[in-house]
Amino acid sequence: MRIFIGMKPDDCLDEILAIQRHFRDLPLTGNYTLPDNIHMTLAFLGELDNSAVALVKTALKQIDYPAFLIHIDKITNLRDMMILKIRRDPELLRLQGGICRALARLDIKMNRRSFYPHITLIRKCDFPVDKPVDLTTEAREVILFSSERVNGRLSYVPLYRKVLRRQNA
Repeated sequence: MRIFIGMKPDDCLDEILAIQRHFRDLPLTGNYTLPDNIHMTLAFLGELDNSAVALVKTALKQIDYPAFLIHIDKITNLRDMMILKIRRDPELLRLQGGICRALARLDIKMNRRSFYPHITLIRKCDFPVDKPVDLTTEAREVILFSSERVNGRLSYVPLYRKVLRRQNA
């Protein structure tokens, strides 16, 4: 299974979809991220078998972080994609680093590319954009996803959800 760990921007999903609609109306070609697949990747793990996926679940169960706000501050380009750039706030960096350390303790291999927090809007898009936005969503949970073809469509299927601690808990 193709596996990654991510988060969903539930609080501002409608605004993100409105941004996508704006670019569709131009019209702008590219592969638009499906609404159900909108996410931010925290760790890409690649192809894992069932026993490795079970270890990843164990690693996620060990993390203990409070919920926090995620700030999206720009529409820009990354390679051949149009993305929403996410601010590298300390809470986000601590959570992502903690996940990587928990995976490493269980000897789970992961992509070592430098963490660049973003949400992909359109792939294979050469339209240049650099525009500020001001969107916020609460990080409430970390999700272990499997990337699968379901009825011919790429779908990110949640396999496990680790709920983050409420601030006053």
